Amino acid sequence: MVEFNKEYLKLNNKQRQAVDTIDGPLLVVAGPGTGKTQLLSMRVANLLQKADITPNNILCITFTDNAARNMRDRLETIIGQAAYHVGIYTFHSFGTDIINQYPAYFTERALLQSIDDLGSYEILRSIFETLAHNNPLSTKVGDEYIYLKDTQSTISWLKQNALKPEELMQLLKQNEAFMEETTKYIAQTLTQPPSTKLLSTYKDLASKLSSKTMKGMFEFSNYGAQCVSELLDAIDHTDPNGRFAPAITSWRNNWFEKNNSGDYQFKDNHKALQKMKAVAVIYKDMQDALSKRGLFDFDDMIMEVVHALEKYDELKFNLQERYQYILIDEFQDTNKAQMRIIKALGDNPVNEGRPNIMAVGDDDQAIYGFQGAQSSNMLDFLHSYNNAELVALTDNYRSTQSILDVSRSLVTQADNRLETEIDTISKDLVAHSSLPNDIVEQNVLPSELQQYQWIAEKIDYYIKQGTEPREIAVIAPKHKYLERLMPYIGSKQIPVAYERRENILDAPIIKQITTLSELTDALARNDHINADALM
Repeated sequence: MVEFNKEYLKLNNKQRQAVDTIDGPLLVVAGPGTGKTQLLSMRVANLLQKADITPNNILCITFTDNAARNMRDRLETIIGQAAYHVGIYTFHSFGTDIINQYPAYFTERALLQSIDDLGSYEILRSIFETLAHNNPLSTKVGDEYIYLKDTQSTISWLKQNALKPEELMQLLKQNEAFMEETTKYIAQTLTQPPSTKLLSTYKDLASKLSSKTMKGMFEFSNYGAQCVSELLDAIDHTDPNGRFAPAITSWRNNWFEKNNSGDYQFKDNHKALQKMKAVAVIYKDMQDALSKRGLFDFDDMIMEVVHALEKYDELKFNLQERYQYILIDEFQDTNKAQMRIIKALGDNPVNEGRPNIMAVGDDDQAIYGFQGAQSSNMLDFLHSYNNAELVALTDNYRSTQSILDVSRSLVTQADNRLETEIDTISKDLVAHSSLPNDIVEQNVLPSELQQYQWIAEKIDYYIKQGTEPREIAVIAPKHKYLERLMPYIGSKQIPVAYERRENILDAPIIKQITTLSELTDALARNDHINADALM
């Protein structure tokens, strides 16, 4: 392990602390450029030296295939060929591997072939074609169902949270029962505008609502419990010596609306709840259709593994025995389903609430919110395990101090950051790099259009001062901002090199081919109504 010893000496104190903390739960808060890839590799190498395990007993999970490859390549430079025996996966490749290795636990539906978003859309559309005209989701504009894409994304979100159709229906029934049982209390209490004189009335209402709430199901907070929690919070933020109760007014307006009789009722009491019930039915039909064809989509891989682990103790214990040490990269990007896998792998009674799990992440870098990710999982990690260790890496080896200072001034404006929830943690990064003329300006402009104008004028100024256009870059979080900037750049006659990946399905020629194919299919099925609409 000569290479390990050489690399170990290069680690800073915080990195060494994380590498040397072998047993029990460990959360490492690793900001950008703090060397987390090296940290993960070094910890694996240290485990193989000091723990009574083989490479097969270590599980490393990250979020992209590229990150998994980089981790294995880095590990190979430290421990050699043994790196290829360490389990390094993305969450989805890990799910696929479990399904392939333990097929006996996945017999409820055939999982033979994966399906992409387009194939999933087509199956979902065929289900929409069978909806009754009075279904709340059957509304069409021309030939398009206006709720189809929303339903597809909702089903994807449900799967990312490992919530099956029957479980969703249970939750909806639970919420509906809560609404029906508490409507009378709500109508009686909210007849008068909220004021501090009625504080005792609101407290009584909170007590009555609490008596009707049930424990959350499938790791989802109960609708009623959330309502009560927000009411109690509003009461706490109401000055009993004041005249008005704005916090309670805000709570009332967020949760309730008036019906035709002028009484307050839950906003979700009618249309929204009925739509979600319709989604639950369509979701089940969708899963049945996939199952009949032996198909599964991207999100199914995780959801099926979650339910198998929670249903079959033998499967769970086998995996717990195999993977005695678990490392998770980019932990801030985990969603509820992925968290359930992690918790299942670590809940063996012999661990006594302290499984050997190291999670590495940074809540300020959460990027997979669109896939159901929850950066609050980092805080949940500390609360889930007994005496979990916490290490924050603050030495930055990528950026200059000016960049770090400006970035921090921006990111600290966000709410619900880990740093504000835990007093003992500091994420104030210190740079170990420098550059000549290291200047970062932070400019705040009153409107989006003025931002584009300012950027164009700034680029024009630099070019006139002798800067080569190819030495200037504009970076934005989304392509739409760059597209909006282009007219302003064009007005200055500034040469631009702009590249982006196009969605081929949006190309006019592809849309024409798709329409032609649908028309041909409709004619073949003697479906003259749809054929006429497509012509």
